[in-house]
Formats: sequence, C-alpha cells, structure tokens
Amino acid sequence: RYWSGFTCLLGFLLCVAIMLIISIPAASGAIVFAALVYLYIMQFGKQHDWGDGIRGMKLQSVRNTLLQLDGNGPFHHKNWSPNILVLTKFQCPEDLSGAAVLEEPGLLAFVRHLKKGAGLTVVGCIITDDFETGW
Repeated sequence: RYWSGFTCLLGFLLCVAIMLIISIPAASGAIVFAALVYLYIMQFGKQHDWGDGIRGMKLQSVRNTLLQLDGNGPFHHKNWSPNILVLTKFQCPEDLSGAAVLEEPGLLAFVRHLKKGAGLTVVGCIITDDFETGW
C-alpha cells in the first residue's frame, strides 16, 4: 500500500544525501566498495537456486509442529491410521521385459478392506532364487 518505485527511489536518494552530508570521503569509499562487490559478484558469482521462501517457511512450520508432538500425550482413535506392510510373491517373466503378476491378488483386496481407505500400504516382493548361481 505504501510502497512504490517513487518511495524506493526517494529513500535511496535521501540515504545517499545523508551519507554525503556526514562524511564525503567515507560515503564515497562506501559507494565504491559496494559497486566493486556488486561487479565482482556479477562477474564471478555462480547461479544458484536458493529455493522458494514460502515453501521453506511451510517446511519449517511442519518441522516445528512435528517436534512439538508428544508421544506420551492423550491418544484419540480418529488420529490412528493403519500402516501395513504386505510381503507377497510376484510372477516375473524370465527376461524381466513384461509386467509382474501378483500371485495372491486377494491379499491386497483384504488389506484395502482392512484399512477402509486410510493409512499407508507398502507392498514388498519376495524374490526366491538360488544365490549360488545368481539371478
């Protein structure tokens, strides 16, 4: 609401004028030093992606909230969501060019009904082979 290009320019000019009123040699030295630092950075500085500030603030907020969680506090059943690890076997083609086929598809249906749409399911494949000859 109060910021504009004009107010920015006015603030810069007032700052330079006050610097020059206080001490002309010191102000000139500071301006030359700042210009040299700027030119050095423009010439030899590397381009970096410093990230998004808003996203960083959100991640910091999430981190602080997770650190404030108390594992010994009151537990409510609505906050519980099941995390299930399913270990099963797949039938893979010999040359590994096609899609793997789940040997027990009813197992994943059972887990889906067990969770009722909440939580996380991790499916792991058990590979059986003769480790002496390799796979």
